Amino acid sequence: MKIMQKLKSKDFFLSKEFPFMIVKQDLDRFAPHSHEFFEFFYVTKGSNLHYLDGKEEVIKEGDIILLSPGKVHALKGKRDKEFEIINCIFLPNLLENHSYLVRNMKGFMELLYLEPFSKGYKLLHLTGSTDIKVRIILEELIAENKNTTKDSAAIIKVLLADLLVSVVRYFEEQKKGLPSKTKTLTKKAHAIIKSIEYIDKNFKEEIKLEDISLQKTGITKEYFCSIFKKITGRTFTEYISNLRVDYASKLLTGTQKPVSEICFESGFKDLSYFNRTFKAIKGITPNEYRKSR
Repeated sequence: MKIMQKLKSKDFFLSKEFPFMIVKQDLDRFAPHSHEFFEFFYVTKGSNLHYLDGKEEVIKEGDIILLSPGKVHALKGKRDKEFEIINCIFLPNLLENHSYLVRNMKGFMELLYLEPFSKGYKLLHLTGSTDIKVRIILEELIAENKNTTKDSAAIIKVLLADLLVSVVRYFEEQKKGLPSKTKTLTKKAHAIIKSIEYIDKNFKEEIKLEDISLQKTGITKEYFCSIFKKITGRTFTEYISNLRVDYASKLLTGTQKPVSEICFESGFKDLSYFNRTFKAIKGITPNEYRKSR
């Protein structure tokens, strides 16, 4: 297969000091290409036909594909309707000396962080708690990459390091033929992921814990709420309220609809509660928010 394009680092990274980018993509196909940077992408849903090193292989939800600089790959377009990936690119200097822990561990980056790339790992299918951990870290990386706080860069480095170490350890477990210590968590882990996806799609409706059907998986409400907060950083109620307020914010600035109509359209059942919740999250009332934009 002919190389159509070599992607340059300077065209993707905003800063030489911080060579990192991550994005969620709903792709049909991309042309054969290579690149100067390290890349991995994780399939969050669906399947597609992937080309790498002269071979074609179906990639599906739970797969993570790791690519060293110079590797030629492509997506062929034979996909499910729901196919989606999280794509991450970076240069190795991003992880050099990112914390005092790394500085005190000789060869840590080479032996752990970039091991999957240097050893030629290409495609891994993640299961169990490794799968859910990788999903969580990727979502955290996406969120943190949108932040502009002074701590964001440091947090991204730690998260990326954690992710790569997790993948390496998972691969070593599988290679040795050892049973993963956490495969028993697969059902519960995916139940929680599906629950969050359900909330994201239905936040405008009335949602109760019972609506998520966790009983079928054997997860108690208490356990769900505990894990939910660890994953999202918010309680069940806070998470839904933030989704509704974010949606309401878009309606306030993008439409001329009355505040009362926006309140109910966003999933709130009471106008005064909507106003209080909106102010608690945004710092100003809905009317003030609309006027300030």
